Amino acid sequence: MLCSGNGLRRVRIADIEAGYGEVGAPLLMKLRIDESFEHNADWGVVKKFNYQDHAYDAEFIGNYAYVADGTNGLTIYDTTKDPTDVHSGFFVGNIGYSKSDPLLGTASGIELWDDPATGKLYAVLACGPNGVGVVDVTDINNMQIVKVFEPIKYEDGELGSADGQAIDLEVVGDTAYYGYDSFGLIAE
Repeated sequence: MLCSGNGLRRVRIADIEAGYGEVGAPLLMKLRIDESFEHNADWGVVKKFNYQDHAYDAEFIGNYAYVADGTNGLTIYDTTKDPTDVHSGFFVGNIGYSKSDPLLGTASGIELWDDPATGKLYAVLACGPNGVGVVDVTDINNMQIVKVFEPIKYEDGELGSADGQAIDLEVVGDTAYYGYDSFGLIAE
């Protein structure tokens, strides 16, 4: 479950799979503190990264959740660790946040892509007004921003930044297709 103000949430679905919830009679699920992956929670904060949590989209590989974390960029959590213990290692890392200039804009969509030529793993992010960001996440302890592709427009003889925001994306082969709210679908 994703939450724009409280980060990534893990929700147990056994009761729903057992048939307790149905259309017209929803099952209310209580959220427990140990099901919330946040870097800024009721129990305290991850001191090196104590900013507001967001989770607009997530991708999973093994035990790791790669989260499009709004103005925080990309945050990675280890879902096997205890999210109520700041020292458990549940918070793996973050890249893309800067107080004066968020390099990854407002991350709202994420796809992971394996480069078959190099064997590297990349996170491709919809970065709001900044377009599309590419982050090398091959080594999650040493993530690197590769590039941010900001769409441009040519209007009335002048070159400028495109209006609107990249909202979500899908990677097909080696092409990223992303929805840009002011002018449709873009492929890069």
